[in-house]
Amino acid sequence: MDKRFLDEEKRNYIYQNIYSVAVTYRKLLAIAFDAVPFLFQCIYTLMLACDPALASRKIVRQHIVRSLVTFLDCIQRCAVSNRV
Repeated sequence: MDKRFLDEEKRNYIYQNIYSVAVTYRKLLAIAFDAVPFLFQCIYTLMLACDPALASRKIVRQHIVRSLVTFLDCIQRCAVSNRV
């Protein structure tokens, strides 16, 4: 067999693997950037929950659950749309 052909075959295999990894990381970054605002909303809500001067903790707990559900739903929708 021609040594040059094998080198080109190996090179194409490596390029395909690099491209595949790059596409996967791009999709994961897209998911992360879509989910960041919801993550900050969850953190802010948790900070509110730690405030002892807060009058109604039940409302804060409901808001925390709603924020977390929205955050997880966003991640799931992004994962499905990007097919990671």
